Parts: sequence; C-alpha cells; structure tokens
Amino acid sequence: LAFDAHIYGNGMPEEFFFLLLELSVGVLWGIIPATLNRLVLQYSIDNKFGHTQKPEDTCGDNFHADHHLLHIKNFGIYNCLMDMYFSTSNHNDKYLIMPTLYCPGGKNLVYQVDKKIEEDNTIFYFSPKI
Repeated sequence: LAFDAHIYGNGMPEEFFFLLLELSVGVLWGIIPATLNRLVLQYSIDNKFGHTQKPEDTCGDNFHADHHLLHIKNFGIYNCLMDMYFSTSNHNDKYLIMPTLYCPGGKNLVYQVDKKIEEDNTIFYFSPKI
C-alpha cells in the first residue's frame, strides 16, 4: 500500500503525530478521535489502494498512481477522464477504464478510452477491450 496516501493529504510521519494527538485527547477528555471514524478510515484505506502501483495494469487501476509520477494536482479520482481532458495524465491520448470498479454488482467490463480533439471539441471514444 502507498505509504503516504492519507485522506488529509499528509504522509505517514504526520499521521503518527496526528494519531498521538487524537488518542491523547480521547484519553484525557473522552472524545472519540476523528481518524477512527469508520468513514474516515475507509477513505484513508481507499486512498492508499488508489496510490499503489500495480505490477500490471489490466483495467486502468494504475491511472492515479501513474498520474502522480508527473503531477501533484488531482482532477480525476475514480477514473482517468478529467486528467485526460486537462492533459495531466501519463497517457493523455488513450487509456483503459473499468466503469464498474466502484459500482458493486456491475459487470467487469473494461473499455479503452481514446481522446480526440476536433476543432474546439474534445471527444472521448469508448470501445470494449477485447
């Protein structure tokens, strides 16, 4: 898992001190730390998986990790379309996408997205990966 992908944008060294602070407040005043909230923990874990480079990219899983090899700004979180549109992706002209990656119960369809610029229009073409 990515070492420094946290929901608040900080890395593991800062997480340690935040955790100490929140646990101290919890012990001293009985306040449950925000970082131990189920939703915050889920976002943090998802963020770590999203920033982890997979050995082989078969369905677009690496687009966000690849994006951070060149850029520090985020446009797309769950797919590559916004990063392709703003040309902040490592692969601005074509990429793989699996729309059902974050939609449970859907079919595991993988599409190749091709970006074409025609005059003043940016058009994305989706074709099933064979």
